[in-house]
Amino acid sequence: MAELIKYKPLVENGAIFADAIASDYIELTNDRKVQFVVESGVGTAADTTVTVKAKLGASGTAVAIPFKKKIGQVTYTNIEKTGDTLSIGGTTGECGFAVYEVSSDALKGEYDRVNINLTAIASSTVPGSIVAVIVGSRYSE
Repeated sequence: MAELIKYKPLVENGAIFADAIASDYIELTNDRKVQFVVESGVGTAADTTVTVKAKLGASGTAVAIPFKKKIGQVTYTNIEKTGDTLSIGGTTGECGFAVYEVSSDALKGEYDRVNINLTAIASSTVPGSIVAVIVGSRYSE
């Protein structure tokens, strides 16, 4: 049986890294996981810190949580709730994307939604985008 996959653009293409980014929250009540795909293009190389926050309900209190990261075809690496340093920009051939993943099982029933956050890089003109890929229904709808 094929998995149901839904896509949701969180940050449109453009020079997105000059401002701090806090995406919309993605509810995972009926889905198995969300993958945040962060893409960056050619430009002055810099580092941003990526964190994932979770909360219960739309008005819940957001807290940083651990998550997973994958670049290219390598396996996922566990990232502590303090965050991950992501290098953006560079020259052609150096740029690419990273996938950050949160499983609904990792929320342990304490939270039902997550978002991704990136720190600002002053005066950055590096183009990029962020897309959420919501994977697999947990329950029949």
